[in-house]
Amino acid sequence: GMNDLGLITVYAKDIGNLPLWQQQIWAGYNISPEGGISKELHASQVKAEPVSSLAPEAFIERVINEINETTKKQLSITFFRGHNSINDIINSINRFRSVDEKGLFSLAKDIARIIVDDIDVESLQKIVIPPKNTKWGSLKTIENFLALKIPQEEARKILSPFVGVYELRHSDAHLPSGNIGNSFILIEIDRSLPSVIQGYQMIFACVDNLHVILRIIEKWNEITKEK
Repeated sequence: GMNDLGLITVYAKDIGNLPLWQQQIWAGYNISPEGGISKELHASQVKAEPVSSLAPEAFIERVINEINETTKKQLSITFFRGHNSINDIINSINRFRSVDEKGLFSLAKDIARIIVDDIDVESLQKIVIPPKNTKWGSLKTIENFLALKIPQEEARKILSPFVGVYELRHSDAHLPSGNIGNSFILIEIDRSLPSVIQGYQMIFACVDNLHVILRIIEKWNEITKEK
């Protein structure tokens, strides 16, 4: 488990049961105890209870596939294109990449690649058609697509984490610090927390809002938007 400071906590007895070469790796990264025992380790080893926390990383691929399947069923179109490299990128997405700010930006880039960059804009614009001489990007297309069933402001709020992640992917191009700060606000990341926990918050926000989108599509034919 990982404690509130973003440190992995393990019982020394468990380390002692590992092969010597693995013990040497753990010893090389060992530090004096800080931040207390993680909730997961305390639950499983002290209280002998199953761990109740769920890793958002484990749900990325599932929710993306469910959105695509549901969109095909309800609207006969695809939501995501499903590029050949998507699965490889998904497998590389985890909070432990964000051990520093550079890792956090790299994580944002890959999240944007599997979500924002992979949206099937052409298919979705068969359902929500842009006005003449107007070009929508992928996120604007999703916002207007959701706004067919829910208020525009609510749709914009659902897309906020993805907007923030998309903006952070360009951080290597030296965005002004104010813009970077706004991006973190959109994702609702607490910048006072360790980078690893910020990475968790980024993944969680995106996975959680993908599930919100999924629920709207599941009830697409039941929702009647009030004028």
